[in-house]
Amino acid sequence: MINRVLKAVVLATLMASLVFSQTTTTPPSPPTIAQIAASQVAYLTTLLDLTNDQQTQATTIFTTGQTALQALQTPMQTSQTALQTAITSNSGLSAAATTIGRPSTPS
Repeated sequence: MINRVLKAVVLATLMASLVFSQTTTTPPSPPTIAQIAASQVAYLTTLLDLTNDQQTQATTIFTTGQTALQALQTPMQTSQTALQTAITSNSGLSAAATTIGRPSTPS
């Protein structure tokens, strides 16, 4: 009898811990270009003791680079979706793979 009660208490405790460990908050939003650049500059400043002028130049460089990367992200995602569709349908694989492998420049 005591064994059954003990098992019930342990089971109830485990189930309660599972319920309380689940979160209902929304996931964090991805960082903006400015936040990414600022983070990189802050890291380099602590590592290399950058001057204010160097920080400004680095911020410009990282912002330009992140902008270029984001401009390439949408076409790449579209090409990856097309490749997945081609794999599923077993047709057009060569064209879809060539689109991903071709270097492109942001418009």
